[in-house]
Amino acid sequence: MTYHFNTFQIEDDTVFYSSEFSYAFTNLKCFRPGHVLVCPKRVVKYIDELSWVEQKDLVETVQRVAKAMLEFYHLKPSGVTLTLQDGKGAGQSVPHVHYHVIPMIPTEPTSHSKQYYDLVKSGNFGPVESLKP
Repeated sequence: MTYHFNTFQIEDDTVFYSSEFSYAFTNLKCFRPGHVLVCPKRVVKYIDELSWVEQKDLVETVQRVAKAMLEFYHLKPSGVTLTLQDGKGAGQSVPHVHYHVIPMIPTEPTSHSKQYYDLVKSGNFGPVESLKP
């Protein structure tokens, strides 16, 4: 499959998770080690341009990636930062809806990134439903 982040073609080997309407990929401009992006497959500038089904899928993908990140990096209680900048005025640099999923790692990892991406791909960290309170 060909993935696009606005006008940029995303290389398949950087996509580590894909659902029906969304995908997650490694970020070329990382804020911190492990920083990834999750976006809808359909290129839209604002989140309200997505259907409810697409929005639900996007958030579920964000949850799946964040949960895997928490487990892989053992981040509780440190956590994961989830950011959506909806429009240029909010700081959106690429006009394609996307979430930043950023691990708040107490000590910077050395070579764990590939293992983390493999964990997300495998789905061996439990279903999204397990995230419900």
